[in-house]
Amino acid sequence: MKAAPLDLLPEQAVEWLLTCRNLAALEWIFVGRWLFLDVAPEQLEDLSGLASFSDHSDGYAVFEIWGPKVRETLAKGVPIDLHPAVFTDTVAVTVIAHIGAIVWQTAPDRFSIAVFRSYAGSFWHWLSASAAEYGLTVKAPA
Repeated sequence: MKAAPLDLLPEQAVEWLLTCRNLAALEWIFVGRWLFLDVAPEQLEDLSGLASFSDHSDGYAVFEIWGPKVRETLAKGVPIDLHPAVFTDTVAVTVIAHIGAIVWQTAPDRFSIAVFRSYAGSFWHWLSASAAEYGLTVKAPA
C-alpha cells in the first residue's frame, strides 16, 4: 500500500485510510476527533505523520442496546433527541443519567454506548431499571 500524501487534511486522511484499509467502524465525534472501533494500531501506522492516536480500549465499556423500545428506554436518561428523523448516522458525546457517554446508532433500532469502565456498573443499574418495563433481556456478546 502507498503511504498517505502528507498534504491531506485530517478528514481527507481518514477518507484515504478507509479507502485503503476497508475500515468501516469509524465515527466522527468532534472537530478533529475520530473514534476508531475494532481497529488494530498497526492499521493506523500510515497516518503517523498526519495524526496522533491513543488507545482507550481498556478504559471503556461498550453496551449494545436494541429493540422496539430502545429509544423510549434511552430517552429516560439521554438529554438529546434520538428520534429516527433526527438521530441517524450520528454520534453524540453526551451524558446518560449523569454518566459521560458516547452514543452511536448501528442500525435503525440499535445503539452502542461507550462509558468509562469505572462507570459500567452504574450505567448498567440505570439501564436495567429504565428498560424493566419493556421486558429487558440480556444476551452474552457473540
